[in-house]
Amino acid sequence: MKKLIGFLILNCGLFAGVLIAQTAPQAPQATGINIVFKDGRTVAAAALRRSAENVMATVQIGTGMGEIGYPAVSIAQIDFPEPPQIKAAASLLAQGKAGDALAPLEAVVTYYDPFKGIAGNWWAQAVRLKLKALTALHRDEDAEALADTIAKGTSDPADARMAKILHAEGFARKGDHDKAIARYDEVIAQGGSADVLARAWLSKGQSLLATKEYDSALLALLRLPVFYPDEKSLMPQAMLASAHAYVGVDDQAGAEKALKDLIEQFPSSPESAGAKAQLEKLTRPAQDKP
Repeated sequence: MKKLIGFLILNCGLFAGVLIAQTAPQAPQATGINIVFKDGRTVAAAALRRSAENVMATVQIGTGMGEIGYPAVSIAQIDFPEPPQIKAAASLLAQGKAGDALAPLEAVVTYYDPFKGIAGNWWAQAVRLKLKALTALHRDEDAEALADTIAKGTSDPADARMAKILHAEGFARKGDHDKAIARYDEVIAQGGSADVLARAWLSKGQSLLATKEYDSALLALLRLPVFYPDEKSLMPQAMLASAHAYVGVDDQAGAEKALKDLIEQFPSSPESAGAKAQLEKLTRPAQDKP
């Protein structure tokens, strides 16, 4: 009888493992996950899923694989391998291909969302890249909603500051640039990661441009290529805005250079088409201008 019970338990575990593989969201990363418990134990798992207050792990049981549930509160961290989509999306964003980056990032965000309260997950990294992609695509409402999700789903100060920037951009869209600029200045004064500060300076520059403070706008926008050159996803917007600021201070040569650099470096970006039209307008012979 004991042998029969053992056989049934093992095979039920194997069946559960097969069922999970068919129905649960697939982990967007290589297998080889380590669960580190608060009491110092470590368990290797082939796959994980969240079920209410438990983390369900597919682990080795005898000669087969089965699923065991562990209370989430007992887990110190989970060592997830880095999802390949993270680097792939970052590369696509650097190339100005924000649209192509969204789908793989969505898979990562969806998978890690149930684990975002446990250290070691990749939710925050994926969701911030998704925020960059939405911003680059000018999907402002989606970006604002995602910023709220970030603020509620993490205790990371950088994410809270990014949410503050997104809310300030909402003020800017409504024409209240003074209030928006004050919020950007708060974030800048607090300091933080490069992506947060670059976004704050970009948004501040755009608000200054909207209020025709061209010199101040140019100083803000030029901070991106000088201090934050790795924030490629924001660069097309900064370059196009800086071209308009150059026009505002009567520096046509500076405007033309900014536009040409934008077209050459980010040909696939949404800003590239606008840059071509603006460059054609600037370089048109005087007698042909309206």
